[in-house]
Amino acid sequence: MDRQLSPAQREQLEAQSGGVSLHDLVAGILDRLDPDIEDSRARALAGLPEGTEPTEAQVQAAQQELREEAAAPIAYAPKLCEALLEVRKAQEVTLDVVTLDEVTRSGLRPDLAMDHDADRLLIGEWESFCHEHKDELDALMVLFARPYAQRLTRKQLMELVAAIQRPPRQWTGEALWAAYERVEKDRVRGASRGRLMTDLISLARHAMGVEPELVSYADQAGVRFAGWLRQQAQQGRTFTGEQVGWLELIRDRIVVDLEVRMEDFDEMPFAERGGLGKVWTLFGEEIEGIVDELNRELVA
Repeated sequence: MDRQLSPAQREQLEAQSGGVSLHDLVAGILDRLDPDIEDSRARALAGLPEGTEPTEAQVQAAQQELREEAAAPIAYAPKLCEALLEVRKAQEVTLDVVTLDEVTRSGLRPDLAMDHDADRLLIGEWESFCHEHKDELDALMVLFARPYAQRLTRKQLMELVAAIQRPPRQWTGEALWAAYERVEKDRVRGASRGRLMTDLISLARHAMGVEPELVSYADQAGVRFAGWLRQQAQQGRTFTGEQVGWLELIRDRIVVDLEVRMEDFDEMPFAERGGLGKVWTLFGEEIEGIVDELNRELVA
């Protein structure tokens, strides 16, 4: 939504949001739509140990709680609700439902063809784009280099997102992921299915031949996080159950946002568990080093 608003409209919404930026509002909502966070909350509500798969009913209960939290910053801000309605009204498009349409061509849409020609065309264009722009876009430079010369930043990734969404392409991660799922079904896995901005990292790596399989960024980060925990244990560094719960929150935030900063601990979902004060109590001065380590280990 934020990218489609004019500067004046963004200022109007932020002025009515109690000083909270649109980025933070949207990030809070996206955090609560992540499947991994839903499973984590379901386990927490049901008192299940880590690694246990929650039931569908437990996941639904977690989803309801997460969505109520996501809606709260807007639902309890009447002025913001009014501003949103005003912005929506300003962007409404009137559809002509009176004039009769004239059929100019009939037949199956390309994306419904059994041979997936449209999917292959989209994949080919995406892969050509990645190779042609790997020396121009910082994100592609980082992802194509082996070994990685530097850590990918959120700003670099957002520049890549903006580039693929400019006309005439107007691609989305979900559309690219769906095309690969239909054409390369046996080499694609991941529950997020391109919905997360960070899944574009996996799509770009696969397109450039860096990764033979298309695996969601969340799945890859989960594997790296488990490896980091094992490494800590081998070095004699142990964590309590509560500390591991916070480490998982940090992991989940990195999966969505590509990084965690110390100031983020005063935002959702950390704030509801005590924020920066609580995490400092649990980890002490080590927390800054731990955050740096996780940002480095989990991000390409």
